[in-house]
Amino acid sequence: MKASAFIVFLMKVIEKIKSRKKQVRHEDNFLLEGTVGNMDLISPDGVLEYDDYIKLSYDKFVRIFSVLEFSHEDYVGYFNYIYSELGEDIDSVDIIEPVTNNSRAIDVLTKEISIVKSNEIRKGNSGADFDQGALQVIEDLDNLRKRIQLGKEKLFYVRKIFRIWGRTREELDTNSRKFKEKCDERSIIVKVLLMNQSEGYKSSMMTPYIGSIPNKFKKNFSAMSLAGLLPEGLTDFNHPNGIPLGNILNSNAPFKYDSFIGSPALPNPMMLILGNSGAGKSVLMKLIMSRGSAMGEWSIGFDLEGELEKMVGRIGAEYIDIRAGEKTGINPLDIEIEEYQGRKFIDIAGKVTEIRELLNMFSEKFNNKSLTGKEITRIEEVVRELYSNRGIKTNDPDSIYLDSGSETEQGYMLTKAKKKMPILSDVKNELEKYDETKDLALIMRMITGEGSLAIFDCETKIELKAGRNIIFGLRNITDNFTKFFSLMNIMTFLWAKLSRDEFKDIEKRVPIDEGWYFTQYEHISSMLESLDRRGRKYKISLVIGSQLIEEFITSKSGKVILSIAETKFILRQSEVSAKELIKELGLPQSYATYLQNFDPGQAIVMSGNKKVAVQIKYYEFEREFVET
Repeated sequence: MKASAFIVFLMKVIEKIKSRKKQVRHEDNFLLEGTVGNMDLISPDGVLEYDDYIKLSYDKFVRIFSVLEFSHEDYVGYFNYIYSELGEDIDSVDIIEPVTNNSRAIDVLTKEISIVKSNEIRKGNSGADFDQGALQVIEDLDNLRKRIQLGKEKLFYVRKIFRIWGRTREELDTNSRKFKEKCDERSIIVKVLLMNQSEGYKSSMMTPYIGSIPNKFKKNFSAMSLAGLLPEGLTDFNHPNGIPLGNILNSNAPFKYDSFIGSPALPNPMMLILGNSGAGKSVLMKLIMSRGSAMGEWSIGFDLEGELEKMVGRIGAEYIDIRAGEKTGINPLDIEIEEYQGRKFIDIAGKVTEIRELLNMFSEKFNNKSLTGKEITRIEEVVRELYSNRGIKTNDPDSIYLDSGSETEQGYMLTKAKKKMPILSDVKNELEKYDETKDLALIMRMITGEGSLAIFDCETKIELKAGRNIIFGLRNITDNFTKFFSLMNIMTFLWAKLSRDEFKDIEKRVPIDEGWYFTQYEHISSMLESLDRRGRKYKISLVIGSQLIEEFITSKSGKVILSIAETKFILRQSEVSAKELIKELGLPQSYATYLQNFDPGQAIVMSGNKKVAVQIKYYEFEREFVET
C-alpha cells in the first residue's frame, strides 16, 4: 500500500510540474505573441517546388542549375562574364571539400592515366601514336600527380550551384536561356536539377547543409584550378594601357578602359555614351579626350554648342571656327592613300559612296525625297569620270600624284605633287548636263559657288599634322541642317586624311557630343558603316554622345550606331529611356532601377558581351574644364 501511495503521490507531483511548465511557457511567450522575428524578415512567403523551378513569392521565382562539366580554363574571375550578363538575376555557391588522403588521390590519378593509355591501345595505337588529346590528358594528369607527391598541390571535390532568378515565370525562362547560352559559349555543361530543386536550393543557402545532389556533379579540382571559381572584379575592363576613368562600383577596383585594345576583346573602337541632362555625359567625353591626349592619342573634337573652348589650352589644340559664308578649306572630294595589311591603295569606290550619300541627304532635305535609281547611277558615273579625267582611274596610289621635278645642286630631282582634286562645283556642272539630274543640280547651287551652304566648295587648305589636336567649332552655325551638313563634310574630309599611311599607327579619337545629328537622315547609315570599317583598320575611334535612346531606336541610322558601337556607356536614364534601353539592348530587367537612380558619373559599361557598373571620377584640377 505504501508503494502504491508513493506512486500516486509521484504522479501528482509530475502533473503539477507539467502544469507549472505550461503556465511558465505561456507566461514567457506572452510578450512575443504577434511579434516579428529576424527569421520572419528574411524568410520567403513560402516554398512551392515544381519540376524545374521554385516559387518563393508572387514575384520571386528561382531555378537551380549545377555544373556537370567545367571548361579547361581556370583563371581568376573566369565566371565574371556570366555574372555581368545577368546582374542581380544570378548567384552561385561553391561547395568545396578537400581530399585529405593524398595517397588515395595519387592512386586515383595513376588509375586514370592507365585508363587513358588502355583506351588508346585498344584503338590500335601505341606510345607516340597516341591521339594528341590523349597525350595532353596523360601529361596533365602526370604533372598533377607529381605535384601532389611533392606536396605542391592539393585535390578538392567541388560542386558549383547556380541560382537563376526572375520576377515572373517568363522572365525566369528568359534568364535561364541566357545563362545556358553563356555557358555553352565557354563549353561549360550545366544541368537543371530536375525533380531535385529543393535539395539544390537548400544546398545553396548559407548553412552547412549539402542536399542529396547526384555525385556526377562532384568534380575533382586542383588548388590552382580553384582560381576559376573566385570572383575578381571584372579585370577584363581594367586594360593595362587604358585611360583611367574611375572605379568599378562593386569592387572599387581601378577602371581603365582601352577602346583600341582590338580583337578579339573589342572588334572596333567606336563608342556611344548615353545619359540624360546632368548625368555626366559631357564630363565623361571631355575626360576621354583630355586623358587620352595625355596618353598619346590624337584628339579631333567637334564643338557644336561652344562647350570645348576650355579644352583648347588643356590639350594644346588648334581651334578651327566654321562660319557660314566663309570657305572652310575642306574639300569632301579630296582623296588620300590608304593602307591595309601591307597594301597601299586609294578607295575610289568608297569616295563615290560618300558623295552619293551626301547628295542623297541633301535631296531629302530640299527635294523632300531620296534620290532615284537614275540619279544615283548618274552621280556615280559623274564622280568616277571626274577622277578619271585627272588620271585617277584605278586603286593605284601613284595615280593621285603628278610627276614633276626641279633642278638641285645634285642635279635634276623628280618630286611628286598631288593632283588638283574635283570639287562640288565640278559635280554640279556635270550633273546639269543630264535630264535626270537637272533638278538635283539646281538645288546644288546652295552648296556651290556663292550659295548659302557653299562653305565646302573649295580645295583642301587645312593640313593635318600627326598628333596635333584640333577642335572644329560649329557654334556659330545656328541652323540644324547646316550644322549637320557641315559635320558630315568635315567627317568625310577627316576620314580621308586620317586613313593615310603616315597616321595609321596613331590612336585617333573623334568625339561628338550631339548624337541626334546622326539620326535625322536614314541614308547616313551607309556612311556610318563606312566610318566604322575605316575606324577598325586605322585606329579611329568615333565617340558619339547623346541624351535619349529614343533618338537611336526610331531610325535606321540610329540603330546602325547602336549595333556597330562595341562600347556603350549608359549613364542615368529617365524611366521611359531605361525601359527602352533594356528592351533594345537585351539588358536584365533589374537594371531599370539602377539606371534611373544612378548618381552623376555612375554608368553601366557594355563592352562586347561584358557589362560592369562604374563610377566616373575627375580630379579637382580638372573641374574647370570638364564641367560646362
